[in-house]
Amino acid sequence: MRPYSGGVSSAPVHPRGPAAPRLIVAITGANGFVGGEIARMHSERGDEVRALSRRGSGSSDALATALSWHTADLANDDRRTEDTLRRFVDGADIVYHAAAELAAPTRMHATNVEGTIRLARAALGRSGAFLHLSSVGVYGPGRGRRIDERTPPAPVNPYERSKALADAELTRLATESGLDLRILRPSNVIGARMVNGSFRALVDAVRRGRFIEIVSEGAMSTYVDVRDVARAAQLVATQPSARGRIYDVSCDCPWTDLLRAIEDAVGARRRSMRAPLLPMRALARIGDLARLAGFRRVPLTTSRLEALISRTSYPSTRLREELGFAFERPMPDAAAELARRWTRGDGDV
Repeated sequence: MRPYSGGVSSAPVHPRGPAAPRLIVAITGANGFVGGEIARMHSERGDEVRALSRRGSGSSDALATALSWHTADLANDDRRTEDTLRRFVDGADIVYHAAAELAAPTRMHATNVEGTIRLARAALGRSGAFLHLSSVGVYGPGRGRRIDERTPPAPVNPYERSKALADAELTRLATESGLDLRILRPSNVIGARMVNGSFRALVDAVRRGRFIEIVSEGAMSTYVDVRDVARAAQLVATQPSARGRIYDVSCDCPWTDLLRAIEDAVGARRRSMRAPLLPMRALARIGDLARLAGFRRVPLTTSRLEALISRTSYPSTRLREELGFAFERPMPDAAAELARRWTRGDGDV
């Protein structure tokens, strides 16, 4: 690792020119959605990219074979895991922690909290910047507010609580031990390789004319393109002034603008149905009961309804004003691009 003074440079490091340094980056979750995009960005730049996974690469594609893989389960508290983590981070200019347990609540604390601190302790004195991929979910239900990094965390579900606790424990460790911590909190991340099928289902419903637009003045969508998240992560990780700071990243736009853009992209202009709010609340409650009874394919629940009518926004002002970040793929354009590609059956966006 080269001499390190809190940041690699005073400017973004992508793309890499002839005089730019070749970085060593260590990425957990590099075979996941966001971590994979960060790995792809650094690999294309020509950096040395290490990847940590519980099961190895799990793929034979060009990106996976270009990475240096380390195998360990962050939830394991044993000597073998500690040794692997030390080798993984040793000499790295940046450690990106993008891995997280999303599906199994019983594993969330061990992985997302204890495993995160285990990785951070391994990085102390062995690597440069430590960037933790958190989530705006730590703020809890928006309830129509403009939320920023000064908003107190109020998580409600196990995943949100685990991410909020990890942020707090990392901050304490940074204060006590000098960890070069940076935290990035994305909103709802979308992209061609996303595993979560909710946004694809939205596009499909609009294309088929089966989407019901809820009449709710001022409703906001809070999506962000995965490539912009990767760019924001790189920027936060490489700016000396970002040390010890938390940044939200979300490219908010009105739901009506997002819906119109998707309709145009899939050739379904104005096919979405419109419905008043009160009857839809009643249908959502019926959907809640159906879910409790074991039915999984329920088109409308209270949580989905609240997402469609929410006035909550995450303006990402700090990221723009402090670091000069600008979205290269703003909403609703990025959503429309994704909808067109899916509708045509094209490959990755």
